[in-house]
Amino acid sequence: MPFGVGEGKTAQISAQYIENVLDDCESGIASPCGMIVETVQGEGGSIPADIEWLKEIRRMTAERGIPLIIDEVQTGIGRTGEMFSFEHAGIIPDVIISSKAIGGSLPMSVVIYKEELDQWNPGAHIGTFRGNQLGMATGLATLRYIKENQVMDNVKARSEQFFAGLNTLQEKYEEIGDVRGRGLMIGVEVVHPQGNKDRLGHYPPAESWLPLFRKDALRMA
Repeated sequence: MPFGVGEGKTAQISAQYIENVLDDCESGIASPCGMIVETVQGEGGSIPADIEWLKEIRRMTAERGIPLIIDEVQTGIGRTGEMFSFEHAGIIPDVIISSKAIGGSLPMSVVIYKEELDQWNPGAHIGTFRGNQLGMATGLATLRYIKENQVMDNVKARSEQFFAGLNTLQEKYEEIGDVRGRGLMIGVEVVHPQGNKDRLGHYPPAESWLPLFRKDALRMA
């Protein structure tokens, strides 16, 4: 909660702040050529963006002609329970960046964008490592498998199972702080409940306990 208020208010204040920055000629930030967003932060801690916040970001970028770029490198191809994570908000971005899962374990990345943004000159998009045939074949096989085997339904079912179990543990152990995520992209905070809270009311992380969790997780894998 970077603003020190509840979750719903955090998203509302954040959206209002961003819109003000975009419109304030003295904000020090020029009109951007694009806005890139992770709908669920990956390395930032599996933090899902508020759905209404995402809708507001899409509205303000569309109104100002700013291309909205959604980073689906980690979230894409089913990890959150939809093929792309932005689908939870019912929005359509201008650009989608996808990689990792889309290659079916082989190196592959894809940039999908609206036709009016196609400004490539002839030959400008070629490169030594682009268009790998084996990666494209495994990518196509991956997408076909997901479509033909109801993988999204399984992701949603396992997500409900995970959250039910983690929420039960959270009620039992005060060392488990926030449990969050979307689909099977889940984050669990391990905190020190006897530690001093920061000025925003957050307990400190229990860093010394994490190796124990990691060891047990590897042992059970």
